[in-house]
Amino acid sequence: VDLSYRNDSQMSTMEQNIIDLNAELKETNEKLEKSKHVINALRNENREFEEDLVKLNEKMEDENRTRAEQRRLSIQRMNQVVNILESNDKRMEEDAMNQSRMHSIKRENDEITQQLTNLATNIAQNKNRWVRQEKEYKDKVAVLE
Repeated sequence: VDLSYRNDSQMSTMEQNIIDLNAELKETNEKLEKSKHVINALRNENREFEEDLVKLNEKMEDENRTRAEQRRLSIQRMNQVVNILESNDKRMEEDAMNQSRMHSIKRENDEITQQLTNLATNIAQNKNRWVRQEKEYKDKVAVLE
């Protein structure tokens, strides 16, 4: 009887252990399913983040290309302006040289004009003197005759 009681007691304990283990297994399986669900949700969320990241990288690359093109165009425009300014500087230097030459030529012309005026005045004075002297000689010749 004692053996039977022990066997029954052990059986009861074993049955209770099996029930407990089945409950624990069920709970573990539920946790496993929940974990799988959470993992899948996280994977989906991660996939969305990766897609967003790819889009952001593409957008950044586009913006970098756009900025690089804008910089290139800006540098090109600045170079054009510099070339124009250099051309203007050269023209201004040439204009200044030409203006200096023109002033020099004008001074020379003014000097030549003054010299011609002086020469004409001298010629006129000499002519008047010659005319007076000629008249005086004619008068002297007329008195001598």
